[in-house]
Amino acid sequence: FESENDGSYGGFSELPMPNVILDFDRIRKWRLLEVMLGGGTTRKKDVCIPNNEEKIKAVFDILALEEVDEYYSFFEQMLTKYTNYCGVYQPKKYSPCVRFGWFSDGVALLWNQEKFQVIPKRGKDGDSTDAWVEKGSYEGGVEYQNQVYIIVPLQIKGTDNCIVVAVTHLKAKKGVTKGISNEKIRETQASEIRHRSEQMADQLNAMGWKDVSILILGDFNSEPDSASVKTILEESG
Repeated sequence: FESENDGSYGGFSELPMPNVILDFDRIRKWRLLEVMLGGGTTRKKDVCIPNNEEKIKAVFDILALEEVDEYYSFFEQMLTKYTNYCGVYQPKKYSPCVRFGWFSDGVALLWNQEKFQVIPKRGKDGDSTDAWVEKGSYEGGVEYQNQVYIIVPLQIKGTDNCIVVAVTHLKAKKGVTKGISNEKIRETQASEIRHRSEQMADQLNAMGWKDVSILILGDFNSEPDSASVKTILEESG
């Protein structure tokens, strides 16, 4: 086959045969699903979707996904129907995908229900309410709001331990947006996701949870020594 480098492959036109490799319906969605289900790691056999009620055992305890535009149309169905995962999705407000006739892309967080359960948030009277999930866009102008996050408190089943798990996708690219450096935008977003995660951890401590950890996952579009990553790892608090 000859590569069709016509610029329509999202910057990946240098791949051999991008028209084949990046064909979502025929190849890519199944390859992505294979990776999510542990293909190429500890599995010794190919992953097959069962025909009965038996579920595929989840290899990874937690999945954090970014740039997902086919969550409701594919990944949610496959991962929650045929495995033990439960998940939450948050699309972008102003996804560029929409301009090209596709679904909005966003982030997703899934967890193995055999290992974790979502901690409910208490109401004003102290009673438990629905599952505690915080998600949305970052604060600020449009240049901040098109990046999104999800934060969920998960109890490790059979223990008194819990983890505040967050997933996000920070501002992309070098350069400047509306007079603000993109790295400064990432740094501000990183500070917000850390602050929101710590707030949830503090609330859990106030509710009586003693052993609370924080796990922040995502696509930070940054190098390890960048200000945004250092904000998450080194900020006092």
